[in-house]
Amino acid sequence: MGVPIPGGFSDVEIQSFEILPNGNYLATIVKGERRDVKQDTLDKWHEKNPQLSPDEEHPGYIAWEFDINEPGYENRKQWRNTSLVKEGLGMLKELLLAAGATEEELNDPDFVLEPMDYAGRQVVLRIRKDKQREDQNTITRVMPVDEAAVSLP
Repeated sequence: MGVPIPGGFSDVEIQSFEILPNGNYLATIVKGERRDVKQDTLDKWHEKNPQLSPDEEHPGYIAWEFDINEPGYENRKQWRNTSLVKEGLGMLKELLLAAGATEEELNDPDFVLEPMDYAGRQVVLRIRKDKQREDQNTITRVMPVDEAAVSLP
């Protein structure tokens, strides 16, 4: 059975998926979503942490999506996962501070993260070519807009 394409392809542009040049990019947080880890990741986590009970659950991670807002790079997206294990919370804290959270609110012992509260906020992403996968980018830093100069190559 065929798939109808209403209007055809007359006004459709092919999107580039070339990697972005190394640099700092103004970006908007589109969404953040808590996700569970896959079983193989959970198994590796338990192997690395033998002190944990086999029944102990991995806290998961937040999957973040960003829109790049730089001229010439509109409609480009980047993604970053921030782990919720204690050792990985530094990356999450960096992102939240860059998006406008304060140390005071993050240090509150009763702090509860609502990732979608950060949707629409602007940050600066430092993007580099991934060392293991040369056809992909990786976000190496997330910075506040007011503290980071956006420097495109």
